[in-house]
Amino acid sequence: MITEGCAINRIELQRHLEQAGNFLIAGGISTLSHWASMALLVMANSPHLLSAGMGGMVGAAVNYVLQRKLTFQTSQSHVRALLMYIPSCLASWSSNLGLFWIALNLAKADLWLAQLSATAAVTLLNFFIYKRLVFHEQTA
Repeated sequence: MITEGCAINRIELQRHLEQAGNFLIAGGISTLSHWASMALLVMANSPHLLSAGMGGMVGAAVNYVLQRKLTFQTSQSHVRALLMYIPSCLASWSSNLGLFWIALNLAKADLWLAQLSATAAVTLLNFFIYKRLVFHEQTA
């Protein structure tokens, strides 16, 4: 019986690690989309905060598709998922902008170090929000 429990725990652990890996891959692609958009806007002389915010919106759109299909492989309707995803994006976007502003203006960090710090913190937050709220399959 102990052996069975260990096998189940290993299988669960493997599933969670695979999901976390897929989350990081999808998030990495989304982050590259965010940062590329941000870089283009900065090069076009847009204000840094606006550039970060608009880049975040591009990243969020890419992220929804990848997290839904690759990481959480949910069968729930887009309507239900989006009703949870959009508010989570607003919370993530606000957190990202707030942390970015603090790092840039109060900590006097370099532009890209400020964004890297904000991205790292928000990534952790997003995994738990997506797993528990956005792409969580409800059981009857």
